[in-house]
Amino acid sequence: MNRAIGCLAGVLALALWPGAAVAQSGAWETTMAAGMSAHQGGHYAEAEEKFSAALKEAEAFGPEDPRLAASLNNLASLYAARGQAARAEPLSRQALAIREKALGAEHADVAASLENLGSIYAAQGQYARAEPLLRRALGIREKTLGPEHPEVAQSLNALVELHRARGQAGAAEPLASRALAIAEKGRGPEHPDVATSLNNLAGVRLAQGKYVEAESLYSRALEIREKALGREHPHVGTSLNNLGVLYATRGRSAEAEPVYRQALAIAEKALGPEHPQVATSLNNLALFHVTQGRHAEAEPLSTRALAIDEKALGAEHPSVATDLNNMGLLYASQGDFERAEPVYRRALAIPGEGPRPRAPRRGQHAHQPGRAPPRAGQASRGGVPLSPRVGDPGEGAGARPPPGGREPRELRRAPAGDGPPADGGAAGGARRGDPRQTPPGSGGQVTPAVLAQVIF
Repeated sequence: MNRAIGCLAGVLALALWPGAAVAQSGAWETTMAAGMSAHQGGHYAEAEEKFSAALKEAEAFGPEDPRLAASLNNLASLYAARGQAARAEPLSRQALAIREKALGAEHADVAASLENLGSIYAAQGQYARAEPLLRRALGIREKTLGPEHPEVAQSLNALVELHRARGQAGAAEPLASRALAIAEKGRGPEHPDVATSLNNLAGVRLAQGKYVEAESLYSRALEIREKALGREHPHVGTSLNNLGVLYATRGRSAEAEPVYRQALAIAEKALGPEHPQVATSLNNLALFHVTQGRHAEAEPLSTRALAIDEKALGAEHPSVATDLNNMGLLYASQGDFERAEPVYRRALAIPGEGPRPRAPRRGQHAHQPGRAPPRAGQASRGGVPLSPRVGDPGEGAGARPPPGGREPRELRRAPAGDGPPADGGAAGGARRGDPRQTPPGSGGQVTPAVLAQVIF
């Protein structure tokens, strides 16, 4: 999915350990606090160093100590924020087991571990395993903290992301609206948690084709993040990426390209050159170049995005299917069907939930020779639009990371004014990697769906 998993366990109160335990845990407290500060500032390499050190210190407290669970949880969150879901999963499972045994099945800290593990599964494309964990976490928080607590908004946002990943914008909408209302009431209108909820509701509106509302929500999220976090924070890059997708979808190319480039620069600097969010930005910029007919510029970006996702997420991840689909489109749009067909077939072979992708038939292509390709968001004569790729790293409990994961959305052409897609369906309904064919009898020309990704 597209947010990074970031449910950091709070530094546990010293009052939990009387006497000698207080002195023993002092160094651990200091190291954990330093790691949390680095993580929240987007300094992930420093955070990993601190959390790894804290874990070593916590191992001395015993195998069932809550401080060990907190250390495991935070390091798992950090790995997930860096797009390393496979490293995060065993730590998150261990933290959950310790907390369930030590604190009981209904404790708020158990909810945090459930949410992190569920979001890690979602980042790996294992949505059926993720949903019961995320729903259990929400139930625990509503029961123990009350239905209006800010941590309930975190759980709601995790479920919003899951529904969006599965192409269920209708199910996501009420959860996203509720999360925003809770965050605004509990945190105040300028808090970064409000920006997270704004971003997620905007993603739902974008999937529904409600572009004017989506732009307003994305713009407000960006303003909050720049003010609260600084212009170089990865969450600012998230907001810029998502605005770029919106601009490209609406054919506003002059606005889309600079924000895509800025989002890429922030992601590379803050997260490192091999983070999945970097792949998202590379893929989106590549798709933008395809829609402009700039294929030579698009190919190296698309190739690099695929390499990053394969390394970080594995060859069977839904994000890889998206990358392959879009690489196939790049080849097909140039009439190079010999290269396009095996790439499309590999994308089709990747398992996952949601509608199955269908590669275009030989002889169908994105645009006819000598013709400019359609803009992102503009339908071809065959009626199938080009659309960009969306996602959010490192936010709140249960984020990805991307998003492992960003979540793919097929964005359809906006009708005149604002409103639902012209075909009557919800934009964003297909899972990442789902190219569409022109209906029979539409003239034989096709623009396969280009899947731009927003980051949650």
